[in-house]
Amino acid sequence: MKDSPITSAGILLGVLVVLSIRPVAKVDRALNLAFAPVRLVAELAAPLGWARGARYRRENAAFAGSQELDEAAGVAVMQELEQNALPFRASLRKGRVFVTGLAGTRVRDKKDSVYLGLRDLTGIQVGYPVVYGDRFVGRVAKIESKKARVIVDLVTGSQFFVGATVRGEEGELEGRAGRRLDLIVGGVDSDRGGPDYLAVHNPSVREFRPGLVEVREPNLFAETAAHLADGYLLGRLTRLLGQDGPWSIEPLLNFESGLFHLVVVLPDSTLREAEVAPLGPLRDGNWRQARLLSRGDPEPGLSGVVIGLGELQGLEQGAAVIAGARLLGRVDSGRAASPLTSRVELLAEPGLMINAVARIDEGDHEGESRVLGRLISLGARDNGIAFQWKAAVRLDGKRSDTEIQDEKGLQATLFTGMGLEGVPGGLYIGRATLPLATGMHEILLTDSTHGGMPSRLFVRVTPEQREVAK
Repeated sequence: MKDSPITSAGILLGVLVVLSIRPVAKVDRALNLAFAPVRLVAELAAPLGWARGARYRRENAAFAGSQELDEAAGVAVMQELEQNALPFRASLRKGRVFVTGLAGTRVRDKKDSVYLGLRDLTGIQVGYPVVYGDRFVGRVAKIESKKARVIVDLVTGSQFFVGATVRGEEGELEGRAGRRLDLIVGGVDSDRGGPDYLAVHNPSVREFRPGLVEVREPNLFAETAAHLADGYLLGRLTRLLGQDGPWSIEPLLNFESGLFHLVVVLPDSTLREAEVAPLGPLRDGNWRQARLLSRGDPEPGLSGVVIGLGELQGLEQGAAVIAGARLLGRVDSGRAASPLTSRVELLAEPGLMINAVARIDEGDHEGESRVLGRLISLGARDNGIAFQWKAAVRLDGKRSDTEIQDEKGLQATLFTGMGLEGVPGGLYIGRATLPLATGMHEILLTDSTHGGMPSRLFVRVTPEQREVAK
């Protein structure tokens, strides 16, 4: 008996799915291109009946039930961090205008330069300082008007130098001999054993003086910009080997992976229109719906799935994949997408990297938001997902060299931060107990999407990809 056309098509599409899960490059691409029209029609038509079915309600109940709460919490955390990016001290606000932007990826081949997206470039000039709160970050190095962004050179760069002075623990500028301790700061101190400690150059006196290091710029730039960075903090002066040094600066920021909201400082003579708040990341239209094609990964030890979107729809490696307001994972950054399918690395995929922020859920700091920086997945555990986290600064704001015995961590809810292409801030990740101390930690993420998977997902795309997909 001959197979019907429908049966034949079903068999061939089944072969396509199998090859998408464990692809053979040439066959996979040929079959995907051959069946592109059929698959595209199916993708466009399927949501009409599927969204009303009982199966949809069952599979998505865990995500849909908490979506509004997860979204609201993520938006609130990112708004708080954006507010925290503005200077607090009145002396640092006087005579200045502030423009908040979102930090993006590092500039190619320049690990100490970062893209900063701005909604309005009016008045921005090269050389203007960039800060986070009361802390100095770097300077505007280049303006890219067509892409609505600037390049910021960070103080961690080996060729970056900024004038500074030390303010003592009582707020004094002069030491016992009545002299100030002025410094040049720039680059990182490799002798410190960690990449985050800033290097000290040419101290004006050799007497070590504990205290906070603040910017005190000589007049090297345009007259209107020379004073704008003065008073912003670089960190705490530390010493390694006795009274004579060497010295370095313990920073107050996570420069390696914790730069999310940054602020460009302009003179108060700058005329700018009031900015309109952007839409939340779930409501900006930069998402495409995708069908789940596989549950589970054929590769041993890995945690991935295959979805029915690929390079023909403009998917890019590293893009966020979500259900509701919760992050499931990222489009595989180590494997190119086929024309109509892509592999997704789930949160439990060892080596998956995300940047995170936290809302503290208990104790004296309950309700406050903190930048965590980079989390690297170590894989699934019996009761959650383990992540490696390097804490550059203490969560409670105390000095990192403060030793507290039997110190308990803080329960917190985690959301995505900025700085990774295709992953917006404010997506729900899960809950974890976070250690207070600095250094390398292993944390356990619970209440994540691990173990649950709806049949339909959403993938982050850029506005340009969204136009192409139409």
